[in-house]
Amino acid sequence: STFGNGEPPEMSRPYNNKLAGIVERYQAGNEFTLSHMEFAKKIYFSTFGLGSSAYPKFAAFGQHLDTSYDILGFQRVLPFETGDELKDQRGSFNKWVKRLFMMSHKVLDVPAPTSYLESLSAKKRFKWTLSHKKQSKTLNECLSEFQWKSCTRFHISRRRQGTQGI
Repeated sequence: STFGNGEPPEMSRPYNNKLAGIVERYQAGNEFTLSHMEFAKKIYFSTFGLGSSAYPKFAAFGQHLDTSYDILGFQRVLPFETGDELKDQRGSFNKWVKRLFMMSHKVLDVPAPTSYLESLSAKKRFKWTLSHKKQSKTLNECLSEFQWKSCTRFHISRRRQGTQGI
């Protein structure tokens, strides 16, 4: 997630500082860093950045992580995506994680569980069903029963304003 002016969360700052140092040494061609980062070619990653589009540096820390991993040679599974707290962040994340799950199976050449594949094509079950029965009680009767008080129906109409001022 991104805080303030494109900054990492407090708990991620030490990690970010170490990562920035590694990237800097890697780009400078430091032989020790280059040799120790060979393992990165075997690591797969995908980044989902969180933030708010109300700020100018929306999801900047997530983008920074994504770029850093790419520079170091990690293998990308999916392109960088974002979740905006002003635009259904949870929905965006849920869609992304499903794509990541399926793409991970392809990248790693592992078959997806058949139960998962069946659930994708299965008809979804809902808690609520439509009933075509006639309503046996009026709304007032239902409200009275629910509230344990007598309910009376009333109608509010617009009062006509006369030509005379008040």
